[in-house]
Amino acid sequence: FTGKLILINRYQLPKLNNDNFYLNDLIKKVVYVNKNKLGIVNDVKNHGAGDYLEIVNGKKEILVPMNNSHVKEIDLEKGIIFLNPVYYEI
Repeated sequence: FTGKLILINRYQLPKLNNDNFYLNDLIKKVVYVNKNKLGIVNDVKNHGAGDYLEIVNGKKEILVPMNNSHVKEIDLEKGIIFLNPVYYEI
């Protein structure tokens, strides 16, 4: 299927438990460090060694590795992501 676009409807995807999520569900989520808003997830990318969040705040762009050290909590229902304050300051 080289050069072809392959699509699937969202309802055809398997249901995930609370500890798993689809990366595209993170786009447009608001990112916080403690109670301070850092920005909004613009995209989720992979550079070969792992996934990372591309967070934008105005003209500023921050790249955050998708691992438990940097991302402390993801709440899809509330649309928020909390980062580890050890690594990020506002």
